[in-house]
Amino acid sequence: MTLKAQELSILLALPNPWKIHKINEDQLHKHLTVELTCEVKKHNFFSSIKDVTCPNCKQVTTWPTTIKYLTIRHVNLGNYKIYLHIPDLELNCSHGHADCPMILYSNPNLLYSHPLEQKIREFWDVPNGANIAAKLLQLQPNELEKLIEYNWLPQMGTIPPLAHPVWQAIITHRIPLNTKNLGLQCLLTWANGQLQRGNLNEHDRLTKIGMVRSYFEKYRNTLQSELEQLLNAQGIS
Repeated sequence: MTLKAQELSILLALPNPWKIHKINEDQLHKHLTVELTCEVKKHNFFSSIKDVTCPNCKQVTTWPTTIKYLTIRHVNLGNYKIYLHIPDLELNCSHGHADCPMILYSNPNLLYSHPLEQKIREFWDVPNGANIAAKLLQLQPNELEKLIEYNWLPQMGTIPPLAHPVWQAIITHRIPLNTKNLGLQCLLTWANGQLQRGNLNEHDRLTKIGMVRSYFEKYRNTLQSELEQLLNAQGIS
């Protein structure tokens, strides 16, 4: 990705007084980390103390001599994931986080920029919103778990109960399940062999089926496509 700092600043809609200091590109993983800084002014010619002024509320903040940095997720740019590497400034803006251009995120537990927060919230009331958001915004399973935990996204589709016939249907291939998950492939093959034996009592049969259901529960964040196939097949009788 060959973009000049000024072009990238416009594309990322970085608010004043933030400006790009350095750009680090990871072409292999399609990550772009943009290190930001602010325009600072000295107290006077002889002073080493520097200040940055908020353009909205005119609050003056002393620029730290030793800077701690935060890395926050920003909106994607094409097929690149964008991360903003920003100084962790001590701010107390009376306008609140959402309206202060100096504060680029709202929740210290969920380090997402305001534009990405807005995109995530678009999926609040959307059926299967968690799966859709994860796919469109390129969210990782651990990010998705946090967003669901903090009620930023709806819970993913409810997994059918153990007694639902869909489980035996996918094990016996009456519902073809398209999956590249090797662990699930092996488990389904094993469970199919167990059920085909024909001499299982009801308890043993449910135990084998329960192992498949438990696998879906445990790895539901990485089995989004498979879970969608499962939920779409629930009309089976």
